[in-house]
Amino acid sequence: EFSYQTNLHYGPNAIHIKVIDYAGNTTTRELLVSKVMNRKKIIFQINNPNMVVETVNEEGNIESKLQPIDPGRGTTPLIYHGRTFIPIRAFVQVIGGKVYWNGTERKVTIILPSRSTRIELWIGKSKARITDSQGSRWIQIEKGDNSVKPFIRNGRSFFPLRFIVENFGLSPDNIEWN
Repeated sequence: EFSYQTNLHYGPNAIHIKVIDYAGNTTTRELLVSKVMNRKKIIFQINNPNMVVETVNEEGNIESKLQPIDPGRGTTPLIYHGRTFIPIRAFVQVIGGKVYWNGTERKVTIILPSRSTRIELWIGKSKARITDSQGSRWIQIEKGDNSVKPFIRNGRSFFPLRFIVENFGLSPDNIEWN
């Protein structure tokens, strides 16, 4: 029994193992181990109307694709009360979710089917409703700070990015701050 740690490149990696016992007998094996990125990495930049979406192609190379955050409108992420806010629709679609707007209630419902999670946020309200495998519950968007709430600016709705990432159970590694 033995162990060895090494860094792998994305895609196939050939691992050569040579074992020699005390009697001098030698055995060699080659293993093919593939490193995959089974998620997307999304990069936002303040004052930039585009997000970078990184995925790994079949050859194991990282592919970067520039996508508008708010297609056709040029809206950029904002820092408000020390939090990053973005128009949410394009981001949610990139991670495989759906967004529904209810203008009467000024509410957005975000559904991520792969995680069986629903987040409901209201413009101007500091609490949100989360429905997932644990049931439905109300939680504060920013614990201990009632000032962090969705808002509308220049006709676009903005939502707290970290809150959405965390409540969908996504890894913080999926989002990069530049």
